[in-house]
Amino acid sequence: MCMAIYAVKCNISKSEVREDMYKTFDELSEIEHSNLLEEDDIKSTLEAYDRQYYNFTIFRKNI
Repeated sequence: MCMAIYAVKCNISKSEVREDMYKTFDELSEIEHSNLLEEDDIKSTLEAYDRQYYNFTIFRKNI
């Protein structure tokens, strides 16, 4: 999601960010982890490629 938001902020085309996501997806798919990535994850992430998320921040609660 952050990748899509920053792409909007940096005026990177949606097609270019989609291509980058698929490249990253292939690399991450080779790493073992409990939360498996699926192609649908890319599709839903690209929904964040929108100016409405331009000021989106990641809230991190201090523990």
